[in-house]
Amino acid sequence: MTDAGGVELYRSPVQYTPLFAARDSFEEPMMGRVQVQVALRPDLAPKLVIGGMPRSNLPMLLSLFALTAVLVVRAAAAAPRV
Repeated sequence: MTDAGGVELYRSPVQYTPLFAARDSFEEPMMGRVQVQVALRPDLAPKLVIGGMPRSNLPMLLSLFALTAVLVVRAAAAAPRV
């Protein structure tokens, strides 16, 4: 947590890599215009998402690419010759 000038106000004793992190600020003068950064433990992040972390979309994307390639080839073969 830092103030508007970047001076550190608080730092937790344990630090994690900012793999799952967010930063926000409170711009209201009543809140002191502080900036807060939060990072989650990477090993706990999948447990916070209902159903776990999303699976890879690569198989679906490859299937759609293959289908598109087949349709393009068939459309080119069916096109009238000039």
